[in-house]
Amino acid sequence: MPTYVPAPDSQRTDDMTLQGRLPDLTDPFVENLRRSLRERHLVSRGSRVLVACSGGADSTALAAAMRVLAEPLGLTLAVGHVNHRIRGGQACDDARWVVEFAGLLGLPCLVGSADVLLTEDLLDQIFILILLLL
Repeated sequence: MPTYVPAPDSQRTDDMTLQGRLPDLTDPFVENLRRSLRERHLVSRGSRVLVACSGGADSTALAAAMRVLAEPLGLTLAVGHVNHRIRGGQACDDARWVVEFAGLLGLPCLVGSADVLLTEDLLDQIFILILLLL
């Protein structure tokens, strides 16, 4: 069962959030994302978007850029994270960090977990599939 962490209340001070430290609408990454969302018709005003965030640099940048675009595009955002339990304690640290980061963005966060076990049989099947695709 996923855990829902609501957005922080509005009583946080600016130094407890990322306000003023996010890129702006003129940032090239934000501009490219906005153009891509529009050209591909991926969202429309009023859309509710769950931004997947692993805690790595790419998904963190995406979440920050989407936060910048949320108001101008009329989007309601939340951050989502899945702890696949592959890396033990590090994976739990990632999940905690994503929840904290979402809070800094002023967004709610939905965290789920799943046991992903790569068995030898599954690895063999993946290897065979890769060979068939070559």
